[in-house]
Amino acid sequence: MGEPIQESKRRVVVQAALLLAPVLVLSAAAPWILARLVPGRGEEAAARGDRPATDEEIQALRKADKRLAEAEEGWRRTSAIAPAEAAPDASGERVRWFPGFGLSVESDPAGATVRVNGRDLGETPLTASVDCAPGDTVQVEVRKEGRPAARRTTRCRKDHLVELSVELR
Repeated sequence: MGEPIQESKRRVVVQAALLLAPVLVLSAAAPWILARLVPGRGEEAAARGDRPATDEEIQALRKADKRLAEAEEGWRRTSAIAPAEAAPDASGERVRWFPGFGLSVESDPAGATVRVNGRDLGETPLTASVDCAPGDTVQVEVRKEGRPAARRTTRCRKDHLVELSVELR
C-alpha cells in the first residue's frame, strides 16, 4: 500500500518539474530574447553591453531624432478644419471649402471611371485634387461599361471642392 502513494507523489513532483522548467528557462532568458527582438539604438545598445555603436550609427540616430523633433513641431502648428456642408454657389453647383481645387464625384451605379480634362482620376465615389488655374474650364467625364458616358463642365475655383452627382442610365 505504501508503494502506490510514493509512486503517485513522485509522478506529481516530476510533472510539476516538467511544467515549471520551461517557465524558469524563459524567465531567465527573457532579457536576452527581448534585446534581440527589439532593435537596439546605438548608444542604448552600448550601454546594455552589446557592441559599441559606430560613429555612422550615432550620426544617423541623431539625424533621425532631429527629423522627428521637426515633424513634431510641425504637428503642433497644424490645425484641423472641420468640413463644412456643401452649399450651392452662384452657378448652382454644390461647393465647399477645399485646399486648392478638387472634385467629389458620385455616380449611380458606383464604380464608374472618372476622367478630368482627359486624365483618369479613379473610380466613384471619388474625391481628388485637380491641377488647374482659377477660371479654367474643367471637363469631367464619368463612364461605366455598358452605359452611356455622362459629361459635366465646371470651372476651376480657388480653395473649393465641387460636388457632382451623376446618374448613368
